Amino acid sequence: MTAFALPVAREVVRLRPFASVAGTERRREKQVRSALSIAERGTRDVYCHFGRDGRNLECAFFAGPAGENPDNLRLLGETVRGWLRAGVPSYLWCERLQEGMAIVLVINGRVAKDALTDEGAKNELAVTVAKLLDASTTPTVFCDDDALLAQIRNAAGDATILNRPTPGSVLDATPLQTLVEVRRIPAVARWNQLRRLMQNALLLLVIAGAAVGAYWYFTKDVDTTEIFVNSNQRLLDEYNSILGEPDPAAVITSIHAAYLRAVEEFTYWDVQWLRWQAERANSRGRGGNTVDTVSIGAALPLNPETGEFVPISDREATEITEWTDERAKALGWTVELAQRSASNPRMKFEAEVPLDGVSPRRPDEIDAIRYPEPPRGDPWHWSSVQRDFEQLTALIGTTRSPRPPRANPIYRTRTLVVELRNVEWGRPDMANWLARRLGGGPVMVESVVVVMDTNALAAMQITFKAAWCTQDPATGACAAPS
Repeated sequence: MTAFALPVAREVVRLRPFASVAGTERRREKQVRSALSIAERGTRDVYCHFGRDGRNLECAFFAGPAGENPDNLRLLGETVRGWLRAGVPSYLWCERLQEGMAIVLVINGRVAKDALTDEGAKNELAVTVAKLLDASTTPTVFCDDDALLAQIRNAAGDATILNRPTPGSVLDATPLQTLVEVRRIPAVARWNQLRRLMQNALLLLVIAGAAVGAYWYFTKDVDTTEIFVNSNQRLLDEYNSILGEPDPAAVITSIHAAYLRAVEEFTYWDVQWLRWQAERANSRGRGGNTVDTVSIGAALPLNPETGEFVPISDREATEITEWTDERAKALGWTVELAQRSASNPRMKFEAEVPLDGVSPRRPDEIDAIRYPEPPRGDPWHWSSVQRDFEQLTALIGTTRSPRPPRANPIYRTRTLVVELRNVEWGRPDMANWLARRLGGGPVMVESVVVVMDTNALAAMQITFKAAWCTQDPATGACAAPS
């Protein structure tokens, strides 16, 4: 077989002082999984390869079907780099395989590009050779195919290309570098085991402390009625806090407006994803800042014809950085630009964008949605909510319940995760539908993740819960602490 895992995303992560390499690998894989909206167990998974380089960690990631055959998870770039042991920091390797032309570009010792393309893809070679000429004064090529070598020399123009023979075919190279699930990396598996042991030990300490505390508390002279009232009062405070979260209509329409503003203001960039979480909004509120924000990730655009990054000079990168910083300051946005390197030349940034009109519900708005679950057929009965979203996702997504319903003497909640595909996020239709369906009722949004694809299409995941008070059988109204 000649199958390789393509395309592969690569980056270099700086290891922090005293940081565990296995912990860093596990944490970075989890961040990539979150950015791609891939659940822990599902139809897709994230496969990884890590290599230590001093105080840096070279990372390679590939998203593919869950339970993928290891024969289909081979790394072309890292395999060629380890197989050739070229002795020069920057070089190009190419070979004609059954599926077409295989190329690997190494810049300063790191894999900058690997691909398997049609034999006639002259533009692919031209772009790759241009990158090699920018990085090396003595461009070296490993290629035993005369026709491919002629195309490389033609793409190089007047530049002198040093051709060196290859030791054979990459299909015979050993060992083949492969991608694996992060939990199958031995060091990560040991780190996870140690972490579980520490968690279990801590849990035992907590249980022992709780047992001692409970023994002391329940054996002292105390009125048992007071204990019941305090417990229900705590639940009532929780219920009030849930009802006080922002209205979903304001959250969803403001997130969509922030996307349109980013596209309009930062014309040099492609928006890649948006992420909003209620937990982060609540923590900002407690810190004194009541302005809610959405995180937006963007990157410089790719060539629409080749799908490759268009190289830019250091001067152009500096100008883009300065322009982006100035525009962000004028808008009141907080922007953090990712460090640009030879192995990761595509500039990216992450911004915290204020959401206008998103704020906690007022006391009168809370009172308006404080009621028991209405009868079946009402729009806010859970069966009606679930039915509407199952109809929405029949062709473009899925729905699932991430946790069982919660019920106590004061309130009850139910949660739903809705995943949508090929949403036309550049238009307001989907945002407006979600706002109309979820706004104005006893519903609270927990998180919204939008991952952009092409032509303003996007994959979207929204998690929300409905909350009703527990009904008093005698009065039919909300049960009160007693």
